[in-house]
Amino acid sequence: MKCSLTKKGNNYYVTYNKKMPDGKYKKIWITLGETKMSEANKKLTDIQSKIYKGIFVAPDNMTVKEFLEYWLETIIKPAKEITTYDGYKSIINVHLIPQLGHLKLQKLNIMTVQDYFNKLKIEGRCDGKGGLSANTIHKHYALLNKALKYALKNEIIYRNIMEAIEIPKKESSDVSQSYNEEQMKTLLSKVKDTRLEIPVFLGLILGLRRSEICGLQWQNVDLIKGTIHIKNTRVHTSNGFETKPRTKNKSSNRKLKIGTTLLTLLKNERKKQMEYKLLYGEKYISNDFVFKNQDGELIDPGTLTHLFSNFLAKNDLSKIRLHDLRHTFATIMLKRGIDHKTVQQMLGHSNIYTLFNIYGHVLAEMEDEAVGVLEDILQS
Repeated sequence: MKCSLTKKGNNYYVTYNKKMPDGKYKKIWITLGETKMSEANKKLTDIQSKIYKGIFVAPDNMTVKEFLEYWLETIIKPAKEITTYDGYKSIINVHLIPQLGHLKLQKLNIMTVQDYFNKLKIEGRCDGKGGLSANTIHKHYALLNKALKYALKNEIIYRNIMEAIEIPKKESSDVSQSYNEEQMKTLLSKVKDTRLEIPVFLGLILGLRRSEICGLQWQNVDLIKGTIHIKNTRVHTSNGFETKPRTKNKSSNRKLKIGTTLLTLLKNERKKQMEYKLLYGEKYISNDFVFKNQDGELIDPGTLTHLFSNFLAKNDLSKIRLHDLRHTFATIMLKRGIDHKTVQQMLGHSNIYTLFNIYGHVLAEMEDEAVGVLEDILQS
């Protein structure tokens, strides 16, 4: 890339043509100010050398705040799901801009950013009750790394300093609160004939996520063939609760077989909903969702979590999260000898390594049991 030295009045300028993201070229003017021609030529040589090495960026007064807002609205919003956009927006507005937003993007340094991440660990919570979890800190890192990669690619900065930032190791998913088989049977017995029977069965027997339970529609339930097609989710966004015509990822879009017990429950639920529709008449809220109130009003994921938590407390059952029903399903399947690939596919994990990462302790226990069996054979 050829640079030129230009003089206007008493000021010297270095100019060059920069290729923009749209493929067009823009003439860049770098002000050297009032200086001697010999000094101007030295700066020209220095700039030319840095451009050749790929480490030169034109001086820019853009702040971190201005850059992140531009990146979020112009790059992320049109390309990502609204839930991803909302998550990024929250981190940017609540954490990054208040702490780093005033700084010049090109002046952002390793020590300042490292200090930001250190503070997240100690005092990152908005309620003042300590620091953020390692997994949440990883989300902050991923966001800022992604943003600075964009800045580097577009020659706004010459180095992505995130490569030098150290953060805590990710915590392994806690599945220690999952129920054993006896606890599962007790829960299913207690939940019988309550409004939570269907969602609890879907979580325990099929391993569905909360968003998948709330997003399940009758058009995707085949009561004749005994299958459920998971293809919709219901999630919370900045616009309220929305039903998305897609799942968390491609592999989460899956078709699952329904056992006799769950199939009977769903048939009975379908029949009851038709009866409620007649009972409520014009006041009934017509929709195709499986999980809803008697009058047809939809139950959002947050409410489902609240109802489940209250149900456990009222019935003196061990406290677990709603998502732990899914962990219970996976743990029992693995311990019962169902092969890893089948469990992965039923859960809708994108790859087998996700299963290993989450349920590694279960697999380790199974390995210990296998060694024990072999040892018994040798000793007998």
